[in-house]
Amino acid sequence: MYSASFVNAVQPGGSNPPGNTPQAFLTAVFFDERFNFIEAADGGVAQEQVAASVGSNGSSLTLANIKAPKNGYVYVYISNQSNNYVYFDDLAVNITAGNIIEENHYYAYGLKIATLSSKKLGDVYEGELKNNYLYQGAFSELDEDIGWNDFALRNYDAQTGRWVQQDPFDEFASPYIGMGDDPVNTIDPSGGETLPFLNMAVSGLSTTAEKAITLGEVVLTSVSRALPIASKGISLTNKISIILRTVSTATNIINTNITTAQIGPPYEYDRYGNKISDLGGNKINFYHQSDGNVKVVDTESGASNVITQGSKFIKNYQESASSWGKVTYEFITGTGNKNKIFTGFDGSESGAIKSLLCPFSAYGGKARADVLQNSHLSKHKVSMTYAEANPFYARDMWEQMWGRTSISWYRLGNKVLFLMTDTKSFTSLSYRLGPSWRRGSLSMPMGNTNQTYMWTETMPEIQQKNSMFQNMIQRKEAEAKKQMWYLYNVELRSNKF
Repeated sequence: MYSASFVNAVQPGGSNPPGNTPQAFLTAVFFDERFNFIEAADGGVAQEQVAASVGSNGSSLTLANIKAPKNGYVYVYISNQSNNYVYFDDLAVNITAGNIIEENHYYAYGLKIATLSSKKLGDVYEGELKNNYLYQGAFSELDEDIGWNDFALRNYDAQTGRWVQQDPFDEFASPYIGMGDDPVNTIDPSGGETLPFLNMAVSGLSTTAEKAITLGEVVLTSVSRALPIASKGISLTNKISIILRTVSTATNIINTNITTAQIGPPYEYDRYGNKISDLGGNKINFYHQSDGNVKVVDTESGASNVITQGSKFIKNYQESASSWGKVTYEFITGTGNKNKIFTGFDGSESGAIKSLLCPFSAYGGKARADVLQNSHLSKHKVSMTYAEANPFYARDMWEQMWGRTSISWYRLGNKVLFLMTDTKSFTSLSYRLGPSWRRGSLSMPMGNTNQTYMWTETMPEIQQKNSMFQNMIQRKEAEAKKQMWYLYNVELRSNKF
């Protein structure tokens, strides 16, 4: 099915165009490597119409300095969809192609084959393209002195095919194995979770950054200051009628600067602009920064805030809808993912998020009250103590499991993003009487696990829920006073006897 912009490129004036100006055009249409039409809004169509009238010497019609939006093909043609006679002549297509500046060949585990690899010397007219997306298809910095690649989570030694640090995901018996000892079928683009590598010979290269991340490829999401790669000067006169169709391969773009930009709907992005998860649903964007902070952006209002050192509570956490029982069971048995995140961005209100969204939640109630008490602040943090949250006061099993937690909130225009962190450890289980240990460091269960809970509420919702929560507190205090009065009077009467 062709898009409306493709139909408009082929028939810009419709099937029966009005007016006296000939509906004759010089058109260049771009397609990607899979022959998918590139939309006009993305630079996929360049078009010029002939003049209403020309003299005896004809008129020049030129499409100059056209830039190919991506690798693929360009289809250059002339057309006339009117009853007026139009003659075309002297059509020329000129292409300025970029040079290949780097070519790399690798052994199976990522060691570069120096004799087959090459890199072009810098050229002041072309600028410099430093490609950090090499083996694994993920961003890494190569330490030339020791030959290690610095990925997001760990350092990789291509000579031995092993990671230098231990695996934070504990996937294999050895925490240093590279790609599960199967570099042909798997990749490990971050130094964390090993992913399957699809067969490129069958599936072909992906055309979006979203797909490329799962395949270990690289897609430039935004290109600026690209050198002209398709400069076509075309002269048309009224001498000889010519039908000419030219297909030319659009060559690789040579850039002097590459920047990243958001792709698609709200998600979670690493510090290089690559999508790493669907976190955020259609409400919030999460951008990890190089300093460990996380910038959060509300997609509706555009309001933003910064979660200080937020990466350690969000990045590489597995989204979960587990019950409180499963979280407890996995902690006790030492199974499941040790880092889980629970969110309410998809609109569902169940499990942990349902408990926190309840107007009578002790955790949500304290956080909402703090938002209103510190309305002059853009963010703040509160903590739940054992005095406020313990099994005797728990409203449900989630609150009984949580115990002591920290809750921070972040203003996003008329919304507030709440973030609660909790850790399951033997120390918390024993009410801080026993030790704790990292999961896997000892040959016993109950190693530390981490949970993050995030949800948003509007200011009117916060005010309404806070009012209900405070009324409940007042009722409980009044009931407690009545009980104390009753016990006091019973004691007085009993003393009389």
